[in-house]
Amino acid sequence: MALAPGAHRGMRGRGGIRCAPLGNGALRVGPALLRSAVPLDPARAGVAVRPVRGRHAEAGDTP
Repeated sequence: MALAPGAHRGMRGRGGIRCAPLGNGALRVGPALLRSAVPLDPARAGVAVRPVRGRHAEAGDTP
């Protein structure tokens, strides 16, 4: 699995992405569809939902 720059920060505190390859093939760059069971706010991408272990909460972080 390959992720775009900034993807790790956007997933931090949100459980990340879990996946397994279903077959062989080629990776392509382009638009993607993200489905979520909860509403997502793109403006808050990268804002930690809870403090990351070993780090103090930063201004603007929400518990």
